[in-house]
Amino acid sequence: MPTLLDWDPKRKYRGRWWPADKPELSYPGTLRFRKRNPRLTVRSPLIGQEVFELGQCPTIHGQLENGEKVTLWDLNKGFLEHSNKPTKDGASKHGRRFTYAILGDHLPGYSASLIRRSAHRIHDLHEWSRVETPVPRGLPPEELPQYEAVTLSGLHSDEFDTAYTVTVTIEYPMRVETNERFPNGGIMDHPGDDVRVVFESTPPAPARFHELLVFDLQALLTFSYQSGAPVLGEWFQLNDPSPYLPVIREDDYNGVITRHRDATQMILSAGHAAPATIFAAWWKLVDELFPATQVIVMYHHGSRGVLEGSTTSAIAAAEHLHGLLGHTKTRFPDGFLESRLAPLLAVFPGTENGGFRQFLREAMKNNRPTLHTRLTELVSLVTPARMELAGFSDEAWIAGVKAVRDKLAHTGSHIDRRDGASSRLLDHVNLQTRAVVALLVLRQMDLSDQVLDRSAKVLADSFRWLPPLEDENL
Repeated sequence: MPTLLDWDPKRKYRGRWWPADKPELSYPGTLRFRKRNPRLTVRSPLIGQEVFELGQCPTIHGQLENGEKVTLWDLNKGFLEHSNKPTKDGASKHGRRFTYAILGDHLPGYSASLIRRSAHRIHDLHEWSRVETPVPRGLPPEELPQYEAVTLSGLHSDEFDTAYTVTVTIEYPMRVETNERFPNGGIMDHPGDDVRVVFESTPPAPARFHELLVFDLQALLTFSYQSGAPVLGEWFQLNDPSPYLPVIREDDYNGVITRHRDATQMILSAGHAAPATIFAAWWKLVDELFPATQVIVMYHHGSRGVLEGSTTSAIAAAEHLHGLLGHTKTRFPDGFLESRLAPLLAVFPGTENGGFRQFLREAMKNNRPTLHTRLTELVSLVTPARMELAGFSDEAWIAGVKAVRDKLAHTGSHIDRRDGASSRLLDHVNLQTRAVVALLVLRQMDLSDQVLDRSAKVLADSFRWLPPLEDENL
């Protein structure tokens, strides 16, 4: 496997820097990273204002002391911050934050740069993509079994005028190998340290398009882990045969500290279904089941916020899924309520009943199934047996949702004051509903019953830390 040039986010990179369109305005400076967020500090003479040109352009070019070229993109319209701290030689210091730092070339602006391939390494991707079928140790690369690539069309077509076709490939996954010492297999020469997912765009697409692709990939892995999936490394390749250029940018992941998981702790991985099948299903369902996948993923990807808000979102996602997947679309047959409206209105004649008649007209338009019906039909889709595997009963889930749903919807809170029992109930309803939504999403991927049962057992782990409810009916 090739050794890719990469950024070291712990290093300081010294060089000279200038506006992309004004190479004559060159200043010495240092590029640093904090939480993958690039920050450039430059030095300039005390006399002269030319340095402030560095704060007025979205693209900065640089050349490091070792001769490597660098491109910096700022998407947030940052400015050059002057430092009042004096330097030893009396020079002025100025700093600016950037969104992207790209090593190895001078690229045009963010929107003008067209990228053929982007490669991404993400937390625990090596475990997620592990090839379970053992191979003899020492096989040449061309003889190693590879995951089938998948080609997707129509992705994010609402944001771009060009229709892009994307081929998704997994490169350098973790592999199980065998030899005389380990006839049953072990992780030896292919630990997956260099594993990456590669998006190849036809035609080449702007960086924004590739941002959306990796965001969707992060979402898939976060869903699979039921935990965070921060980005560990990224690369751009503009065209063949140009090299991959290391990219570093701030990851929008700001969830709780994530932990390492192996495939047995994931509700979905390449060992449970072919990655090509998973990728195709995921990019289809993120649109078709919107916002169900987003509600599940953002709980782990970002700050979880207030528990009431998290629970409200989960219940709303479950109710929306019923509208997409459930059997009962209405409480009464079409035309039933309309046929009974006129006789009802005739019972209340006169001006004094005008407001009430209007109320009846509005009320008779409500033909939605009851909450209990919607929840019961979702249970039938998930199955009570699979919910038991996930660590809770269908009766407990339905009772819990009904106990908190209206209070959350109408008051924004589930309790009148702080109460340990009510808080525990909300914890249970939040996690149980998220498990139900996750299982419904997995069901739409056309996975086998065996895989779905296994996923449910993994979801049960999230309930082990919860204290039991005092009322077992809730």
